[in-house]
Amino acid sequence: MQDKRKHFLYIAGIAVALVLGIWIALPRTSPTQQIERLLNNAAKAAGAKSIVRLSGFFATDYSHEGTVDRPTLLGYAQQFFNETDALSVKIARVMHDDPKLPKDALTAKAIVVLQVSGTTKLEAQKFQGFAGKGGDTFLVTFARRNTGASWAVIASRSVDASSASSLSQEINGTK
Repeated sequence: MQDKRKHFLYIAGIAVALVLGIWIALPRTSPTQQIERLLNNAAKAAGAKSIVRLSGFFATDYSHEGTVDRPTLLGYAQQFFNETDALSVKIARVMHDDPKLPKDALTAKAIVVLQVSGTTKLEAQKFQGFAGKGGDTFLVTFARRNTGASWAVIASRSVDASSASSLSQEINGTK
């Protein structure tokens, strides 16, 4: 009888520890905070010129303006990294389409302003041609498979940030 009780307490203790561990591990941040963390981590990976780390932030079906897929983007990034010394990439601003994104949201959009600096060789100018209009301001679409999954960038496009009204039109999709 004593052994059965010890066995029961042992199993119950493991179950409680497991449930507590899962509860502690669950994300306590909002979807917008999770997205901003993803962006900051991606910027750090780019600043470190790590294609391996950077690739993890983009979905396999990623598309930039419908013409550049994930492998092409990563190829451009590698070429840019090779042509750049002392690279620094920071997220200067994030403007969420829905700042109060529900916890169960599976997609999100945000205007993202990058701050990229470093010493570049002449070939690095090709990146600016790819980046387009503003070269540093993008409408980024994020997605995740379910509410417990990590966010990934699935699409992006350059936006006109030359004025407040054009930026507002870009955010609202009226441009």
